[in-house]
Amino acid sequence: MQILHSNGFTEEEINEKKAIVYNNLVTSMCTILKAMDNVLHIPLEDSEKEVCP
Repeated sequence: MQILHSNGFTEEEINEKKAIVYNNLVTSMCTILKAMDNVLHIPLEDSEKEVCP
């Protein structure tokens, strides 16, 4: 809403949100990779590598 009804974000707000977006991205990718292996039984290329910490 801030982007549509205001002048967008300040540089400080952008930098704050970058960390949140990056964290959400990594968390979501880990969830997808774990589900591929455990729920959907879709093998990963190299099963010896750790998917996520």
